[in-house]
Amino acid sequence: MKNNFLIIGILVAIIIVMGSYIFYQNYNFYIPTTTTTTTTTSTTTTLEQTTTTSIIVKYSLSGHVTLIEGNCMPVACENPPCETTCKTSFVSRKIYIRELTFDDDVAGEYLLTPKTNLIATTTSNANGYYYIQVDKGTYSIFVEDNGKEYCGLSTGIGEMCKVELSRNTQYNILISHASY
Repeated sequence: MKNNFLIIGILVAIIIVMGSYIFYQNYNFYIPTTTTTTTTTSTTTTLEQTTTTSIIVKYSLSGHVTLIEGNCMPVACENPPCETTCKTSFVSRKIYIRELTFDDDVAGEYLLTPKTNLIATTTSNANGYYYIQVDKGTYSIFVEDNGKEYCGLSTGIGEMCKVELSRNTQYNILISHASY
């Protein structure tokens, strides 16, 4: 009798673990974890040998890409519900991480011929979520829109879509095609 309960308990545990695995696989959940990539070397000098060591630390950059479009002006009406064409959705887009880019490199919200080096690219999934690991540093983040690299945010001091990575960072990207 005890053996039957033990077998049933083990089967239930296996079913729960497999069900959780299947659920997470089917719904594409991603639970970010802190990941650090380290390469360790050291410098030792003798008459016969020299060894050089460097340490590379990468940080995660993640967030969502959101598209807002339509007429997003406030609507005044006497008989609710009041209709608006303002629509917000998560979108799958290519994301470009570049060396820090400045106002004179863009026309409106789009990058002109790139003058800064491309560091990395990734693509957000159907739910707009993206995740990438990048070396510590200061970067500009652009997103593909209408076949160009888009950045709708200036810091006001000439820097476009600036992100400083000195730790794991969440950075949400908004593409605005809305009228206000």
